Amino acid sequence: MTILSLVGCIIILWFLSSKKKVIEIVVNTDNVPIANPHNVVEEKEIAASPEIPSHFVFKSKLNQNSFEPFKPQFSSYAEALKYIAIEHNHRKTVIISTADAGYLDMTLNFFIGSIKRHGLTNFLMLCIQRESCDIFRNHGIPVYYYSTENAGGSASRYNSPEFRRKTHIKTRIVLDALKLNYTVVLSDVDIFYVKNPLEHWPCPDCDLQVSSDYVEANSGFYLVKANAAGKLLHEEMLKRVRPNNSNQKTLNPAMKHLKTHGKLRYHTLNNVKWPCGIVYWENEKRMWYTDKFTPEHVLIHNNWIETSEAKIYRFKEHQMWYLDKDKYYSNGEAKYMTYSNPFNFEKKTRGIEGDALADAIGIAMALKRILILPKFHCDGCKYSACKSPSRLCALNVRFHLQEFDREFKSMYREHVFLDHPFVPSNIKNSQSKELLIETDDLKHNNFSDIPYGKNRRFKPKDTAKGATSDEIIAWFDSEEFRHISVLHFRMMYNAFKGFTDSQENNKYKEKIRRGLVKGGYRQYRWEN
Repeated sequence: MTILSLVGCIIILWFLSSKKKVIEIVVNTDNVPIANPHNVVEEKEIAASPEIPSHFVFKSKLNQNSFEPFKPQFSSYAEALKYIAIEHNHRKTVIISTADAGYLDMTLNFFIGSIKRHGLTNFLMLCIQRESCDIFRNHGIPVYYYSTENAGGSASRYNSPEFRRKTHIKTRIVLDALKLNYTVVLSDVDIFYVKNPLEHWPCPDCDLQVSSDYVEANSGFYLVKANAAGKLLHEEMLKRVRPNNSNQKTLNPAMKHLKTHGKLRYHTLNNVKWPCGIVYWENEKRMWYTDKFTPEHVLIHNNWIETSEAKIYRFKEHQMWYLDKDKYYSNGEAKYMTYSNPFNFEKKTRGIEGDALADAIGIAMALKRILILPKFHCDGCKYSACKSPSRLCALNVRFHLQEFDREFKSMYREHVFLDHPFVPSNIKNSQSKELLIETDDLKHNNFSDIPYGKNRRFKPKDTAKGATSDEIIAWFDSEEFRHISVLHFRMMYNAFKGFTDSQENNKYKEKIRRGLVKGGYRQYRWEN
């Protein structure tokens, strides 16, 4: 063997040993015009690529459906901090969050996907309601009951009086920890840690390092040292509390006032590495997790959108959801269906796609299947996120997620559901070819030439109004389709006439009326 050959072998062996395992989605089109990307049929090992975010490579040990309770119970805040704190940069450091039971799922996802994933052992959840503490403790989260507040059982709407009142409790919590000589990282739970933030602080000499909310400093994530400046800042914040302001509105003037008088050194974390919601999703035009990857990100704050339901949904569509509660992802026995919105009807698009979603929900209910959402056309959306490369949008561009979840929470999954690594391979490997319900809409809109064989076309008796529940069940709950995990439909335009049983049909119509409430991307109440 020549020296050149030997060197070549060494290079090849080094390359093979350095491969990292990630998931590649392989699409089987089967010579069929597939409108959606869900025809996943296998998983394959490929070399790691800078195009694939590292947080999309999930660790199986984080896929948990049960939690060991957190057993230690502390008699004082000092005892809790002493138990939790670690030495970091020669300072006793703790990561603190506050939440109530209304934010349970968000908190669990934060704990699993950000705290545990990065091996952070110095995390403490401060509860403002004893019942919330019990719930968090039973789910394995280190907790301490801080106050006697009795209004912490439900999620407060952003900027409501209740929301603002709760934020000021965080200021007192941090100040008390500083007085006990602990450096504090205060973190909201609607944040996703792409990297371990403790390893990426840019200003070691600063008293305060605070994230940006685009227009001002963001009280949802900051590090403050246990020194005179840090304590003075939080005392100044408490002096500025008013009935109509939040802790963020006290933080900004307090830090500027102290800096002006030479009493505080602070650094605002840039939105390139530590982006808030308007930067990450809107300014950088992200609607789907595949749109863009920036390797510099340390964390992503899921703000600039209202309601916990909408935040959770956005996390899911961006593969930042690690909570597999009640086998949300890992149920190998569940049955699903999905469909596409392949055509743009311009000004009529919103109404037509809304009707198609209602029909899809009805068909899913009739078949007792879970609906995997399609992509929607973005017509009428003014936000930059809607200008993502695909020009196709998620559900929150069309409907209010709070109302949608109230009616359909357990009945649907996000569009990228089948891409999630927790979904079992037997689900991904069991998918139908595209199915077509033939109605008059196909003729009226020149869809009738779509090349589908007879075994994949289904024509209802009433082609003007669509198929009844009895027809749907006869076709798709048959021996041919019953055991297929995922049914793919080409479209749902005027596909479902309703349930044959009048009482069942009335219940379905009422759920549609209550659940499909027009909304906009940020979920503001006036966006409809």
